[in-house]
Amino acid sequence: MSNKFAKIIAALRGPQKYRYLGVNFWNDDTVHYYRTEDRSIRKGKVVMVPVSYGPDRPAVVVSAKWYSEGYAPYPLKWTPMISGPARFRDQLKFDLAGMRKDMAERREERRDRRACRTGGFFTALLFMDIFFGD
Repeated sequence: MSNKFAKIIAALRGPQKYRYLGVNFWNDDTVHYYRTEDRSIRKGKVVMVPVSYGPDRPAVVVSAKWYSEGYAPYPLKWTPMISGPARFRDQLKFDLAGMRKDMAERREERRDRRACRTGGFFTALLFMDIFFGD
């Protein structure tokens, strides 16, 4: 009876969603994806993530999104989980260099530049109207 009930509840909730974090390491602009169950982690936080070549390393979260299994950036079985929030001394390393804020802002600026490039002709018309209009 409980197995049928669990299936009905799962069907009502829809597909299961997973939380993916896009992170940047120290002096690296490449976005690496990790999973987490922690809902308190937001963009700009410093977290500890596992790496294949040594102990866990601190990284800044630049994006945090929910994905269903079919739309995730990487397959679930290949995406590692984060280890947890970073210690104070690891956070301080990013704060002193001003990287925590800068990484998130740089990512948003790149996205805005891409949006402007796709505007093309209409962006040029708007520019001409603002500066050369009557």
